[in-house]
Amino acid sequence: MESYSTSTNQQVITHEIGHSLGLRHTDWFSRQSCGQSGEPADPDGAVYILGTPEGYDSNFLMLSCFGANESGNFGYNDEVALEYLY
Repeated sequence: MESYSTSTNQQVITHEIGHSLGLRHTDWFSRQSCGQSGEPADPDGAVYILGTPEGYDSNFLMLSCFGANESGNFGYNDEVALEYLY
């Protein structure tokens, strides 16, 4: 990760902290952020969190893939999910 910016490194760290708090990839059903067609895993563990979009939202930090110019900050709907859970 040393060849990436501080923001990109922050993105990876914050994303992994999101996993440790119980958040799953928000596009697990499509992996649209990666241009792929869904994780090989079944939907076990994917629980809808009240107040968040049920479909694809490019503003989630918890997308499966991200670009090199990300801020590394939780998005609005990530915050809604965390506030609901905690």
